[in-house]
Amino acid sequence: MASPLKLYSSSWPSCSLLPGCVTADLQRNINPIISASIPHEGCSSSKGIVVGAWGNLKNACILFEKSPKRIGVSTAQSHLSGCKDEPEKDVREAGFFTRNETPHVGFSGGFPHRQHMISSLSFCGREGCVELGKRWHCFVVKMGLGGDDFVCTSLIDMYAKCGDVDSAVRVYDGMTRLDVAICNCLISAYARNGFVVQAFLFFIQIWNMGIMPNHYTYSTMLTVCGTISAVQEGKQLHAHVVKMQYLSETAVGNALLTLYNKCGMAKEAEIVFESLGQRNIISWTASINGFYQQGDFNKALKQFSLMRESGIEPNEFTFSIVLPCCGCVKDLADGRIFHNQVIKKGMTSGFFVGTAIIDMYSRLGEMDEAEKQFKQMGRMASNAPWNALMAGYVLNEKSENAMEAFCRMVKEEVACNEFTYSTILKASSSFPSLATTEQIHSRLIKSNLESNLHVTSSLIEAYTQSGSLENSEQVFTQISDADVVSWNSIIKAYSQNGDPRKAISLFRKMIEEGNKPTGSTFIAVLSACSHSGLVQEGQEFFKSMVQDYNIPPEEKHCSCMVDILGRAGQLENSLDFIKKSTMKRTASIWRPLLAACRYNSNLQMAEYVAEQILDLEPTDATVYVTLSNMYAEVGRWADAENQRRLMEHKEITKEPGCSWIEVNNKIYKFFSHDKTHPEMPKVYEKLKQLVRQIQDIGYSPPTKLVLHPESGHPKEQQILYHSEKLAVCFGLLSLPPGKPIRVWKNLRVCLDCHSTMKYISRITGSYMVLKDNYRFHHFKQGRCSCGDYWSPLAAAAAMQSLTKRATFYIILPNFSIRRSFLSSSDTYAKAIEMYAQDRALYRGRAVHAQLIINGLARLTYFATKLMSFYTECGQLPNARKLFDRIPKTNVRRWIVLTGTCARRGFYEEALSAFSEMQKEGLRPNQFVLPSILKACGHLSDRRIGENIHTVILKNSFESDAYINSALIYMYSKCGLVEKARRAFDWIVDKDLVVMNAMVAGYAQHGFVQEALDLVQRMQQAGVKPNVVTWNTLIAGFSQVGDKSMVSEVFRMMIANGVEPDVVSWTSVLSGLVQNFHNHEAFDVFKEMLDQGYRPSPVTISSLLPACANVANLRRGKEIHGYAMVIGVEKDVYVRSALVDMYAKCGYIFEAKVLFDMMSERNTVTWNSLIFGYANHGHCNEAIELFNQMEESETKLDHLTFTAVLNACSHAGMVELGKSLFQKMQEKYRIEPRLEHYACMVDLLGRTGRLTEAHDLIKAMPFEPDKFVWGALLGACRNHANIELAEVAAEHLFELEPESPGSSLLMSNLYSEAGRWGNAARMKKMMKQRKFSKFPGCSWIESV
Repeated sequence: MASPLKLYSSSWPSCSLLPGCVTADLQRNINPIISASIPHEGCSSSKGIVVGAWGNLKNACILFEKSPKRIGVSTAQSHLSGCKDEPEKDVREAGFFTRNETPHVGFSGGFPHRQHMISSLSFCGREGCVELGKRWHCFVVKMGLGGDDFVCTSLIDMYAKCGDVDSAVRVYDGMTRLDVAICNCLISAYARNGFVVQAFLFFIQIWNMGIMPNHYTYSTMLTVCGTISAVQEGKQLHAHVVKMQYLSETAVGNALLTLYNKCGMAKEAEIVFESLGQRNIISWTASINGFYQQGDFNKALKQFSLMRESGIEPNEFTFSIVLPCCGCVKDLADGRIFHNQVIKKGMTSGFFVGTAIIDMYSRLGEMDEAEKQFKQMGRMASNAPWNALMAGYVLNEKSENAMEAFCRMVKEEVACNEFTYSTILKASSSFPSLATTEQIHSRLIKSNLESNLHVTSSLIEAYTQSGSLENSEQVFTQISDADVVSWNSIIKAYSQNGDPRKAISLFRKMIEEGNKPTGSTFIAVLSACSHSGLVQEGQEFFKSMVQDYNIPPEEKHCSCMVDILGRAGQLENSLDFIKKSTMKRTASIWRPLLAACRYNSNLQMAEYVAEQILDLEPTDATVYVTLSNMYAEVGRWADAENQRRLMEHKEITKEPGCSWIEVNNKIYKFFSHDKTHPEMPKVYEKLKQLVRQIQDIGYSPPTKLVLHPESGHPKEQQILYHSEKLAVCFGLLSLPPGKPIRVWKNLRVCLDCHSTMKYISRITGSYMVLKDNYRFHHFKQGRCSCGDYWSPLAAAAAMQSLTKRATFYIILPNFSIRRSFLSSSDTYAKAIEMYAQDRALYRGRAVHAQLIINGLARLTYFATKLMSFYTECGQLPNARKLFDRIPKTNVRRWIVLTGTCARRGFYEEALSAFSEMQKEGLRPNQFVLPSILKACGHLSDRRIGENIHTVILKNSFESDAYINSALIYMYSKCGLVEKARRAFDWIVDKDLVVMNAMVAGYAQHGFVQEALDLVQRMQQAGVKPNVVTWNTLIAGFSQVGDKSMVSEVFRMMIANGVEPDVVSWTSVLSGLVQNFHNHEAFDVFKEMLDQGYRPSPVTISSLLPACANVANLRRGKEIHGYAMVIGVEKDVYVRSALVDMYAKCGYIFEAKVLFDMMSERNTVTWNSLIFGYANHGHCNEAIELFNQMEESETKLDHLTFTAVLNACSHAGMVELGKSLFQKMQEKYRIEPRLEHYACMVDLLGRTGRLTEAHDLIKAMPFEPDKFVWGALLGACRNHANIELAEVAAEHLFELEPESPGSSLLMSNLYSEAGRWGNAARMKKMMKQRKFSKFPGCSWIESV
């Protein structure tokens, strides 16, 4: 009889087992070790003993295969005598074998007993060996046991445990006799694999079949209800249990107890527990776990004591609950007692207990003990102990240790799960390091965990703490179904990063989508109100939290409310709030009021509040410092000095200010007046230089803030060298230009540093992020994201300059928010300009509404500002309405309309407006013409451009630098480089602007050496090139493939004191890709990252074609993942490049998915997918997509028609192709190019219309190229037309004299026609010219 292992086609690989154990024992019986259990003592096979001890199924099966003689000894006995578990007993206890009869079927002649089969199937299920189980299934069928109830029930159980529910159902469907045991087994199969609905439906079905459920059925169904928290269904089952009198069954009681605990119904769980007549270890453990889950740790420990008193010994699951309870209640003594008990029972190396010990000691702050336990677990430790250890490090503020543990975990190839990443991201949040967070993000993308809600919430928090709000928002937008934790994270992100109104808006959206806010949600929202001075709204939110959502106020909620009232100057209301609050008054609640007293100069209340804080925390240094400063401000120097003496007497020290910055993946710390860093001389010199520059534009050191001057240090020096200023200067010196500078500080930033940062961002153009101990400040172009509302003192300082005020209301949902603004024209104008720059349509409309209310919207000044705003926001109809209301004689309206249209890309609208202007008889001026020339260049409208040139000469505008630059730009874009050069030569005083325009014109058309010569001549004339100049040269040499000159320009750029930026690197990448130096492009990209440059969307979209060129999908996916990490993946050009890459790599489905995900699609996006469909042979889909593109009103270009004509050619759709070729010219005014003619020739040729194809070539308005003649030659070969083939080949010989392709094709064509003489002559010619055929080559990418 063949082995059951051979009844399936696969076989185990052979390997060398048990060195030193020879063949003497191979004749002995080895059936008992098939299930890889440890044999009983009576097993005489030494080989069986060793392999069984290994517990290795594969090795056991190999020995089984080698055994020439097998007897039918049941494995059940080996389980009973030699194993810790009895699988068959487990199955019986589950109610699967509860029957009135147990017939015995024996086998002789070496066949296994039925009991042996059941035992083996049980093992397969327990170990998840579905393939081995299927072999046993085949053996069962072959032996005629397919109708045996016991065996079939074991088969259902095996398939269920292996996750193959379909096979389990098929076994069930094939059974002729059904009983409750079989039904229980199938219900368990559904429940085990998550098919909850099917489990309930089948439970109802067995009633209809007349089968009465037993207590095992109900225990299984109650477990299902607990898993999905189905309370109502569980209560109905509870009623059934009572009716059927199964409540006395311990298994049913335990299932009920677990159900109510999981659903948070503590009272019902206690009632069930008390009603249990017989309680086993499962009952007690479930009860203890219920108290633990509810946070009642003391009661859980008390229940554990009662369990011991009742004589029940705890198992490892019980200890895994009570050990963390000790950590939660900070009971080290009991924790050590439990630890000793665990040691005595030999459970410390167990998975659950070992992890629980680590967790307990971590909560108790005993990390040495936690580490000792972790080491004892050794390499057996799975990811859970690693996670517990890292969580302990994070809990005890040892983030660096957590990072080291994570690195070791990865190095040892331990599988990281969602808990691992959530924990390590929390560690990254406390660093914080943006580079580290990005690396972790990249790793979790590779682990396919980027969609896990726990991970994404932690990732949002990590990016937030790293000062990267853009990345936080990017992560949140990728969540398909955000939970309340995710919402809390993003609301907190906006609240801390200077956009409180967005935080409040997200809060409302969260509620609209049906998410119930938590206490953490309201902390974030109240903090947002505090940051923006929304007192009324904060009070409303606090009231709603208590009344509408039944969330009791916690310490942080009360602290936020005190801060809201205090910042608004409502000190009495803030004090009343504290006194009326039922919350225990902690120092954290009093501190915001003390700060408000300081900033509102209320010394009397400050003394009272300070007294309250010191009663609670006598060593709080901030109280003494605050009082000392307040005394000094009012001239009470003795009291101020007394506070400082008290600090000295009580040995209380103020925490020194410290700032740190990350440069090249390394953290640098700075202290005030720090001189320890080797680069400090340069840093100090840079700071002095910046101070001189900002003093020229209005900065003045606020020396009045220095209340306690130090001897030997002028007041200016004391505030000059604060740690955050030193860190920023170090960042300016060390980081590449254009890279954000991110600085963290442990204390609140002072008023002078805040003001200095705004000035520095203005003069350097740098984007700086400063995180103090309260919030983030984003400095850009002289403004801070906090709007100077970061502290009451800063707000007060900002308000001192406001003399005239006007009040207006910005209407938001549910509230009216009252704000004050300076009622000058300058303020409104700046607000409109700012909103136009940010394209903040909603806010700009609010300002527009206020201007209408104040009667200012009619003024031409504001109307033109609003026109510009609406055009920038893409709202041309609104801009046009404002335009029409301005008097026609006003030229400024034309300047604004044409300028903004050209700047926003509405080029045709700009030209149309210019035409209207001329019809009204208004003469164009030097402000209108540059915009119109730019529009002409983008539209390649040479005719209008030359007409405008005439207008320029007629009006003597040729001396204007901006007009000349625009003129050069227009001619260059239209391909008229010579005319551009003449326009350049006419300019007398050539400056940097016109030089850059001419250099760009040369470079765009391949005249790169001329561009470099021009730069060198201009340098000699005293014009210094800037970064734009050098980048243009780099792009030009890259495009022509001159790599040596690219390196030379880089060298010249640095030598001239100009640092390369992201654009420089992107230009190199783009040139390499365009010249098919793909692998070099990858190397350059890696070097760019190593240099610390952050790629832009243009960089990514330039690199992705390299992946497509070499069909390197793996590299493409890596770049895709990196684009997601840095937040550029949703850029329309990046998405378009991704669509193109996936399509060219053969993954058209993935390309379509990306295409469908895009909310905004441009012409390139549509073209990429149409080309992809056409190249993959999905021609109908390509044409359908083309029709959709037409309907979407997206602009069609020449590439669109190349793609769709290519699709028609592949599908042989001649008439449709001809129709599209005609539509392209007549409807879309696109002149056919060579590629269009090549497609049409190919289309006609493929369908045999060779003469028509030749006639089309002859009718072409320009000379055909090799692609056109090649298409005809290929068609002639397919249709055996030698005469036309000779014509096509003759032209190809002229165009490509060194190419063997046409000669080889003609030789083959002559041979097929039997014209051997002609074929021989062709081969002879090829031999004379030393032509060689390019060898065929194919490649495949291994994943």
